[in-house]
Amino acid sequence: MSFLSVGRARELLDYDHATGEFRWRVRRGRQAAGAIAGTPHNHGYWGIRMLGQSHLAHRLAWFMHYGEWPSDQLDHINGDKRDNRIANLRVVTNRQNNENYRSAKHNSKTGYLGVCYEPRGGSYVAYLRVEGRTRNLGTYRTPKEAHEAYVAAKRVHHEGCTL
Repeated sequence: MSFLSVGRARELLDYDHATGEFRWRVRRGRQAAGAIAGTPHNHGYWGIRMLGQSHLAHRLAWFMHYGEWPSDQLDHINGDKRDNRIANLRVVTNRQNNENYRSAKHNSKTGYLGVCYEPRGGSYVAYLRVEGRTRNLGTYRTPKEAHEAYVAAKRVHHEGCTL
């Protein structure tokens, strides 16, 4: 929990809700007033440090726009963790946030989200987690066909899917 007030945040920063950009309103060390605030942060997010505390920019954007911290997790609707436009942010549950992955993990052998290779049959299997259980969506000749089946099922079973 942060002890930062909305008023103090607005004294120090300008937030442009249309671009998602933060700029300092005051000189900060070597940074002049008007300079872009923040730096790249862990896992692709943008972070802003002020008053001895680090803040993730998307949470700070919500705070400055609505005057209160988000009640749960924030999701970047388009999947771009640095796009902090208020129109690109929504409050979601942990489950909804986990359901909104947009690309395969870095170690995926197929390169497609929701698809794995079945070497015995030389085919590709589409799968989807729904309410904690993995559902097999069928076997396909190509990873692209399997991924298309995954996306279709995701749109039905995952609330708030943006694919």
